[in-house]
Amino acid sequence: MTTDLLLTLVSLLSVALAALTVLLLRRKPDVLNKKMGLYLLAGLVIAGALGAALARVESVTTGFYWLEGMVLVLGVAHLVMARQQFAWLRDAFIGDELALLTLTATLLAMAQTLGYGLLRTTGPFLPAMSLGWLPFYLPTVFMLAYEAFALIPARVYRKWFYPVDREVPLIELVDTIRLHVQVSKAPDNPQLTTYTVKAPIDRTLHDLFHYMIYSHNHEEDPESPIQYHEVDTEGSLLGWVFYRPKLRGLVKSYLDPSLSLNRSQLKSDAVIVARSYVSSVEKEQRP
Repeated sequence: MTTDLLLTLVSLLSVALAALTVLLLRRKPDVLNKKMGLYLLAGLVIAGALGAALARVESVTTGFYWLEGMVLVLGVAHLVMARQQFAWLRDAFIGDELALLTLTATLLAMAQTLGYGLLRTTGPFLPAMSLGWLPFYLPTVFMLAYEAFALIPARVYRKWFYPVDREVPLIELVDTIRLHVQVSKAPDNPQLTTYTVKAPIDRTLHDLFHYMIYSHNHEEDPESPIQYHEVDTEGSLLGWVFYRPKLRGLVKSYLDPSLSLNRSQLKSDAVIVARSYVSSVEKEQRP
């Protein structure tokens, strides 16, 4: 056994012992059992066989690439099998699952390194080859990140309600920009009607939309009004949400109606979508 091989094994063993210590301190009964022993033993056999097979690959670089690919597959297998076999992982603290992941990865890396190092001498490259086990972490880390993202509560956006008890604001067309406003004339209606308007940059979206709805419903097209009550002109007021569509609508940048067009960083020919929702709709899911 060469010095490089011995040092690599000792380094991996120290990491494995650290991970095992964490698990024993937190979940000793879940770790010290027959099922866990058989699981790790099966992994050691597979990793040892992988190391022996890679030792037959003529190019060390090619062998390293093969190792990374196979390790990624083993990482996916670990994610699926571990969660199936060990029920405690389903509600475990994230650190416990990462500790088991590290323990499994380092033990398998030791078996693969031993199988490879005993059959082939690679010198200083052998310790570096153990880094090929880093992809083993990717599937589990990706899944943990996804689960953490899924737990983020839906964002509550500030809604605007038509101010029926206020006078319509006077809009003076001074220092204006052109906007393309896409409006849903009825709540939860996917169909949008586009209006091109000029608006002063120092006025708020609140004032602009108040004026726009009033003008449309009473002067421009009273036969096809923009609905701002739940049932035509009766019932509760509808809540409106404003946003700018980006990347062909895949991303939405929500706007605060209390801010001026200038503070909202709206430029000429910007597109604004205004959608109405019934009052019971409190949240709109984040895109």
